Amino acid sequence: METDQKDQTPEMQESPQETPQTDPQRLPRRMRRKKGFRMPQPAAPVKAIWKSASPEEQKSAHQKAILVLEHWMGRMNRKELAEKLGIPQVRVWQLAQSALSGMVSGLLKQPKNPPPGTTLLPEENPKLLKKRIEDLEHQNKLLTGLIGVLRDLPAAREALAEVEPEARKGKKNQPPRRTDQDQD
Repeated sequence: METDQKDQTPEMQESPQETPQTDPQRLPRRMRRKKGFRMPQPAAPVKAIWKSASPEEQKSAHQKAILVLEHWMGRMNRKELAEKLGIPQVRVWQLAQSALSGMVSGLLKQPKNPPPGTTLLPEENPKLLKKRIEDLEHQNKLLTGLIGVLRDLPAAREALAEVEPEARKGKKNQPPRRTDQDQD
């Protein structure tokens, strides 16, 4: 049944029927749509943490990683994993999130230089290593020059002259080398 505009009240004539649009801010939190994947904050540099751990801790972490992977592959559920590790189920979820964060961070393209605030071990710091190389090259150059000067000294020439005949004596006992001319 259609109604004419004459039959409608003034309020009805002014505002045509609108479909109610829901504002996401007015919806209860549980009904709002998530706006993408939120990564847990990555941990400190993994290599430094791994090196600072004791061998027992490394072995324990390796075993936990194997169990978490079995959980992800569906070989065991969260409850079984919690029983094997002796921790609550919520902690299993936290471990899985931490493992996922580490895996995703490991799959990122690694930067040439570490991010600011990252502390490197002295033997891994590129700037310190370059400085060490320069120092060693300079020291090598000085020592090579010193060896050259020492060889030019008269006493060193005499000692070298005595050593050379002894070195040649060992060669006398060896059979002579065959050359191409000897084969003809």
